[in-house]
Parts: sequence; structure tokens; C-alpha cells
Amino acid sequence: MKLLLITSLLINLPPAFGLDDPAVAPKGTSFFERFFAQASVQPAAAPEPAVRPKSTPPPNWPDAGPRNPNRPPSVGSRLKGEYRVTAAGAGRAVLRPSAEDSALRIVAEFGAAEAAPAEGTALTLTADSGYTVTRVQPSAVGPVNVFVRADTGTEVAPPLSLKWGQSIDQIEKMLGNLRGVNVTRQQEGSEEVVQAEGALPRGMHRWLFGFGQGVLTRMAVVYEKPEQETASIEEKFRSAAEGYTKRYGEGERLTASIEGEPVPPPIRWKKPNTELTMRFVKTREGEEAEAKLRIEAIYAHTPAAGK
Repeated sequence: MKLLLITSLLINLPPAFGLDDPAVAPKGTSFFERFFAQASVQPAAAPEPAVRPKSTPPPNWPDAGPRNPNRPPSVGSRLKGEYRVTAAGAGRAVLRPSAEDSALRIVAEFGAAEAAPAEGTALTLTADSGYTVTRVQPSAVGPVNVFVRADTGTEVAPPLSLKWGQSIDQIEKMLGNLRGVNVTRQQEGSEEVVQAEGALPRGMHRWLFGFGQGVLTRMAVVYEKPEQETASIEEKFRSAAEGYTKRYGEGERLTASIEGEPVPPPIRWKKPNTELTMRFVKTREGEEAEAKLRIEAIYAHTPAAGK
């Protein structure tokens, strides 16, 4: 009886590891051959994960292709290309590329407020222009903001992002982009002078451009206020002096412009072949005329010998 029971149990045991299942086991092999053959079979490779699509850039982000001139520049690079000043003030200027379909907006910061170019000015920037990218700010809506720091290097550069050596035609073309500005031109000795007056930006009263041998060698920027506004124009003088000092270092204090009156003394900043003098002047056009206070910032360039 016991023998019959054991035989019945053995018959009903499941195939060991599934290897004796006729549907699995290879024919014509022993148990051990089938066991080790199954053990050597490598598990099927896991399916490769689906490729995730790349994140979609904001719709206003220009094509990242290297041939696109409107691609946002990298931080630390120099800004290059053709731009137009669309807004300016407080030592900053907003530039937009000449390309009408560009999604870039350049915010340029200048060491001195007077160095910022006037609204409407057309700029051609190269690596030597000194506009270094400090930050790029993408946006899902609106333009891509690119922040740059304008540094013209070791020399005292003329204001308005001009360059020493530019021609009269180039300066007059720049002035022609400004509305409400009266431009005159006259010869004074060996120097040809272009004067601009009228609706100049940031409260400026007059611009003077001096040309020697047909190229820009001097420029004066003039602010003017009634005598009653002494406090505000003195503050303007101090603020401008601080900006120039940050950019060119400590300036030389000269003899006071208005003797016997407690006004800021003139200051001169010198760099190789260039200099900037800022002075505080009191003027009166005729005995009955109201006295006016004036700040004059005079930029000058003297080419090195042999150049």
C-alpha cells in the first residue's frame, strides 16, 4: 500500500524547474545537459528606453544654428554687429539689431552716463568696441535680453559710443537720425567744428565736435541750467565725476572755475594720447540776461607721434 502511494506522488510531482516539460526541454538531451543549457541562456535584453524629445525653446529664441547672426552671444564674449539705439538714459542704452526679425534686445551699461550713445544712433560693433556680454536672459514671451558692459579700454573715448578718427560725414549722419536738433558747421582756424543744439537727449544743451585734418579729435558736451538750479547742477557735476572716476581712475583737481564761490573745481582725467576735462562755469549773455550755470565735459585726442 505504501509503495503504491509513493509511486502515485512521484508521478504527480511537477517537472523540476520546468526542464522536464516536453514543451520546454530540448529533445535527445539528458537532465544535466538540459539544466546547464538553460542556465547558460542569457536573459533577453531590456528594451531601449524611448528617446525623449528635446525641450522646446521659447518661440522667440533665435535659431541656435552657428550661421544665424542673431543667435544670443555667450557670456564673456564681445558683442558684434550692426545695432541701433532705441532708448538711452542713466548710463544705459537699449540696442536692437538692424535685422528686423531679430528677437534680441541688448541692454548696455556704461561707466559714465555721458558715454552712452544717443537714441537713434547707429552702431557698428567689433571685438575692439569693448561691449562684453555679462548675462543672457531668455524669455518665453518678448525679446531675449542680452546684458553687456561697455568698456572702451585704456584711452578716454569720446561719448555717445563714438570713436576718435571718425569723419565729419559719419558724425553728421549720426546727428541726422536725431529729431529736433539743429546742426551747424564752420571753420575755426585749422579746426572744423560741427555744433548740435536743440532736443538733445538727457538734458544736454549743446554738442561740439572738433575735426583736425578731417577726423574727430575733440568733443564737448554741455549741460546748462538757470542759476536758481545751482543745487541740482552741482549734484549733476558730482555724479558725473564719480562715474568718470570709476571708469578712468582718480582725476587731477585743477584751480576753481569761479573765483570766490564754493563750486566744484575742474577735474582732468588723462590716459595715453587722450584726456577729459570737466568744469563748472557761470555764464551771462548780456547785462540784463539771467545768469546760467554750465557743466562742460571736454574730450580730446592727440595722436601719438608718427601716427
